[in-house]
Amino acid sequence: MVPQNEELLKKSRLPFGLTLHPFRDMKNLNIIQTSTIVRCRYCRTYINPYVYLPDSRHWKCNLCNRNNDLPDDFCWDPNTKSFGDPVNRPEIKHPTVEFIAPNEYMLRPPQPAVYVFVLDVSAAAIEAGYLFALSEQLLINLDQLPGDDRTQAIRSFVEKLPVLFEKASSSSNCLGSALKIVHELIAEIGGRITVFQATLPNIGPGCLKPREDPNQRAGTDVQNLVPATDFYKTLALECTGHQVALDLFLLNTQYADLATLCEFMRGFIHYLLESIMS
Repeated sequence: MVPQNEELLKKSRLPFGLTLHPFRDMKNLNIIQTSTIVRCRYCRTYINPYVYLPDSRHWKCNLCNRNNDLPDDFCWDPNTKSFGDPVNRPEIKHPTVEFIAPNEYMLRPPQPAVYVFVLDVSAAAIEAGYLFALSEQLLINLDQLPGDDRTQAIRSFVEKLPVLFEKASSSSNCLGSALKIVHELIAEIGGRITVFQATLPNIGPGCLKPREDPNQRAGTDVQNLVPATDFYKTLALECTGHQVALDLFLLNTQYADLATLCEFMRGFIHYLLESIMS
């Protein structure tokens, strides 16, 4: 029950609110494939059950109250495969629908799957022993990656991966430089970057310094939630613009500065040291 006006609401002295579930019925979601997605030409609102349809040729936006024309094919009902009243369209009957977007909504044609792995091979990373586990899992999943047989080109490298860097002694980590190079390589086609990181980046672009005070680990104050540099923010936004996502796998027991590395990366963060060491 909704009070008719604000005065009645005040007299009732009862709390009043609305609970919205825009994606409540996801199991029976209507999927619409059309050449034209109808949107308000002024505010770009999608046509929905709350617009006004004065006739079969026009509609009024429920947000800006502007009048819009309906395309000729909007009277075609994709469910019944026949022409009819626009009010029977799924967009008008259901508050939540899913569109198969036409080509004009694509930044570029669909590209083959592209995966790039950025591996920390510093002395601390080799000591963590993650290359053995990574090599094993990559070999298991190579045949399951979508696409053709190009994945077989790296099989030999993956098999040798655990021993290629077993004598590494450097403590340097140039994550920023590596990410910039990878971004330039796949910017034209997009893809997914998977980073395995065991130490804090300490040389080159995006190098960081430890900001954690070990004496305050047991404290309750929240610290270091502000990025130390804008380098990773800028790089992440550039990656997003080129449809490049990034996942970060952390393998170290020391300070990792997640506030700086992951604020804008638009991927996932995984902490795996315990599972690898076990």
